[in-house]
Amino acid sequence: MGGKQKKEFLDLDGQPMLARAIAPLAEYCHPLVVTLPAGQMPSAGKLLKPYFNDLILIEGGNLRSESVYLALKRLESYSPDIVLIHDGARPWASGSLVRRVIEETRNHGACIPVIGVTEAPKLVDREGFLVKNLKRSETKVAQTPQGFLFPAILKAHAAASSENISYIDDAEVYSNYIGPVYTITGETENKKITFPEDLNPGDLS
Repeated sequence: MGGKQKKEFLDLDGQPMLARAIAPLAEYCHPLVVTLPAGQMPSAGKLLKPYFNDLILIEGGNLRSESVYLALKRLESYSPDIVLIHDGARPWASGSLVRRVIEETRNHGACIPVIGVTEAPKLVDREGFLVKNLKRSETKVAQTPQGFLFPAILKAHAAASSENISYIDDAEVYSNYIGPVYTITGETENKKITFPEDLNPGDLS
């Protein structure tokens, strides 16, 4: 996104993007832990206070996986059965999606929402050469929130941390150390804000 302000703090239709990302989980998940870069907790606390009363704000790590692991350790004393891990730059997940992820996590141990790809997916090597033409029908894009039985995902992240391995998402961590991850159909509206054009004109302020 660029700019001086963290993108999750940007105004989106009258609310901080981060508040909109948290809102659909707040009805089902307690407590809620938000990881933030160093020095950002005062700003985040001020922004989120009008919307939530029971957030736990903690400083994250240098990598996404490190931040998730710190949040999981912070939750350990609460002994939750299930944890949902969500991206603060996904402000349009619905409550229905959250419920479905929770339900299938209880049924399968781990569950993530996925959507199909509309372009022609390719596997490309580091030099930029095409390695393999992937089948679109077998290729999906992962979304969040991703749900896991808490003891299992904590164990998986502890193992990943001890081996100093970074993963692109928590489903990869779980599948590498624990087992299969069940998928459900995600929501096309549940996009991640990465570039300014991902927001409608007038949403930035």
